[in-house]
Amino acid sequence: MVTYFVGKEEVTAYLLDFLERLNAVDPFPTIWSPITCSGNVLVKELLELVKAHYPGWASRVSVVPIGISNETKKVHFLTPSPEQEINGKSVLLLDTAIHTGSTMRGAVAEIVKMGAIDACAYSLMVKCDSSFIPTMWGFMIDKTDSLTNPCALKTSGIFQWSALCCTDWPTLFLPCRRLNRHFTPLMAAWTPSSIRRSLLPSG
Repeated sequence: MVTYFVGKEEVTAYLLDFLERLNAVDPFPTIWSPITCSGNVLVKELLELVKAHYPGWASRVSVVPIGISNETKKVHFLTPSPEQEINGKSVLLLDTAIHTGSTMRGAVAEIVKMGAIDACAYSLMVKCDSSFIPTMWGFMIDKTDSLTNPCALKTSGIFQWSALCCTDWPTLFLPCRRLNRHFTPLMAAWTPSSIRRSLLPSG
């Protein structure tokens, strides 16, 4: 396992691709819920791109952040009245990385309780053995690889990852056979609607 760095340009490319795909989602998620400081890093970058590329979204989107209890490890919302904000709305869950998937699963369970009508999720990185696969993601890494805590990287503008060395970055946009088994290419990172249109249970 080696450590490599994802610069701001690479992160921006992934997020612009995500926003383009999100623009086609129906119903459009008007509640964006970043999970912990990792998700806050991501949503900050996304909102800057929204301002530049999708200015009409600004009046439609509300941010309802999610935290995790240090003692119980349960998710909880960080606004005064999350039930009022989420009930009857479509929710987008955001995190920089998904490891085991337990936090995302807990977040979905909570928004179901609060009456969300639809939900989708995005993560820049997903581990291949995660118990939760988001609706959209940037790339996938092997279960033995790891991610450096993004909270510590907020001021540097650089995300640090462990999977491939930095010289391999150009191959991320090439066919999957060049990537071995570690990554799902950018353009393939969309879960077909026939498989998973919504994260909420039907019926």
